Amino acid sequence: MKFLFRLESVLILRATREKEAQENYARTAAALARAERDLSDARAELERLHEVLESSRGGRSSKNDQIIALNAIGYQQSVCDRKAERFAHAQTESQARLQDLVTAKRAREILERLRAKQQAKHRLEVERQEQIAVDDIVMAKFARKASEVTA
Repeated sequence: MKFLFRLESVLILRATREKEAQENYARTAAALARAERDLSDARAELERLHEVLESSRGGRSSKNDQIIALNAIGYQQSVCDRKAERFAHAQTESQARLQDLVTAKRAREILERLRAKQQAKHRLEVERQEQIAVDDIVMAKFARKASEVTA
């Protein structure tokens, strides 16, 4: 008697969805890493511009040079703000995809546990039926010997 799990097609579908969720999470994790690098680079550039401004204030630089440096700092700050927004969005998206992955994994694991329980139950039933068959054979053999002895 072969074990047949009636929900095998559902289990396959859930495994497929889990794989898709893993791929989506991997993509968002990569996007998050890129956004973090971009933000880090933008902040490093902003820090460099601040250092340039400080060094120009200490030396002999014109007000025009300082204004240009301040404008560059203002622009770079806006770049940093945009990159920070992208990073925050990427974090939110990554968390959402991670939650999707966890949900898909749980759904698959539930069916796998159900299959394992049903398989164990099936195995016990097969063993019980085999034991009954062996007992019947032994009893038939014993009955035959008993009838031979009394005859």
